[in-house]
Amino acid sequence: MPAISNRSKAATSRIHSRQTTQDAVDRTRDPDYEPEPTPSFISAEHEKKKRSLNADQVRGSSVAHIRDFKAEKPLLQVLIEKRGHICLFLPKFHCELNPIEMVWAELKRYFRDHADGTFPKAKKLVPKGLDRISIDTIRRFFRHCNRYRSAYQLGLNP
Repeated sequence: MPAISNRSKAATSRIHSRQTTQDAVDRTRDPDYEPEPTPSFISAEHEKKKRSLNADQVRGSSVAHIRDFKAEKPLLQVLIEKRGHICLFLPKFHCELNPIEMVWAELKRYFRDHADGTFPKAKKLVPKGLDRISIDTIRRFFRHCNRYRSAYQLGLNP
């Protein structure tokens, strides 16, 4: 009997899961299909609320689409604005738009070059590494990020 490779097992598994999903979809289209009864621990009131959701609440699987959630400010933003400052958040997953990422990269480079693997040395290296990053270097990091932001505003893709 020939041995089945892991690759063919995975392919067979994917095909089987697609068929199972397709079978479930087909069953719901069947005119004789009757869904399983709701368990007794789920109240009728809960079922009624679930059916009365408006379109904003149903769209997508996250709460980010619900109007009340969109209007809610994060606690950090509220605290910053209470003190009279403006709080702007950078887009998630775009480290090229965040100059602090380049500061950390510079610090890590310095740390790797000077570390000896001991904790007392590491405690001394971190502040020393941060202090050696000049204002000019930080300005250069901001200009670099600004060029990316400008490119995105023009519609260019990374």
